[in-house]
Amino acid sequence: MRCADWADPVRDRARSVLAQILDAGTAVTLAPMILRVADRYRGDHALGLLGDVLRQAPRERFAPLLVSGDRAVRRFASRVAVEEGSFSAVELARAAAKDDDAVIQGRCADATLANGGGEAGEAFAARGHGQGARRVHTGRRGRGRVWGDA
Repeated sequence: MRCADWADPVRDRARSVLAQILDAGTAVTLAPMILRVADRYRGDHALGLLGDVLRQAPRERFAPLLVSGDRAVRRFASRVAVEEGSFSAVELARAAAKDDDAVIQGRCADATLANGGGEAGEAFAARGHGQGARRVHTGRRGRGRVWGDA
């Protein structure tokens, strides 16, 4: 991908093509490559396009990124989902409970707590371990609640 190329004409053309082809469908396929390019100097443009597309994507198109085999994709998707409020606290808790990445667990647990926790804590309790479970458990106890209390 040439969106981060040093030559302006090459970079501009690549950015134009990406803007034309990137939609909710192609985002799932192109996200891993875009996230790799984003680490390069001038790579932030493609990342911005990806973020914009995901923020406007229907939930069913966005959801596969949350379970991608690529950790960077899952992290980016979880960040966008939390920022946009795309998923309920229960859905975020379940996603974090299934993910072994501590960054995702923490992000989703924090979002769950920010939304009041509630039933979502049960999704973490069922797993019984991981950073996310400890955060939800600690957060609920800090508000005078323990598992199972409403």
